[in-house]
Amino acid sequence: MTWVLAIACAGALAAAAVGVALRRDARGCAVCGAPFRDVSPASARPGSSYDVVACSGCGRGAARVQGLVRDTGDAAAWCPACHQHTLTVRCEGASDGAVGVHESCALCGHTAQYTVSTPRLARVLPFRHPLTRRPPPDPR
Repeated sequence: MTWVLAIACAGALAAAAVGVALRRDARGCAVCGAPFRDVSPASARPGSSYDVVACSGCGRGAARVQGLVRDTGDAAAWCPACHQHTLTVRCEGASDGAVGVHESCALCGHTAQYTVSTPRLARVLPFRHPLTRRPPPDPR
């Protein structure tokens, strides 16, 4: 009977942790309360372990590390040079939607500084495929 209670407690703690993580990311910016928008996912930068996000209201930059937005200070992520969880990431937002990212590792001394921006969506022009059926000609 005690193992049932232990499993129930573990499930409740896991659900609470997931709920806290979801609420923390969904709470929005600490300054204006607006939701965050993705600027550059980790998959867009080789060797990166964090997403760059920006506030849709005030444009403030932040890093999303392991699913949580770290907008109140430094975020610790995996260092691409020494592969340890010691990379300090600072993000600064700009008015044009770009976010300045500063990386520094206290263990190996790796530093990087770059700017990421939201990619502009291309305009899609519809075209007719040459193998599609065309209406029959007008019989006049």
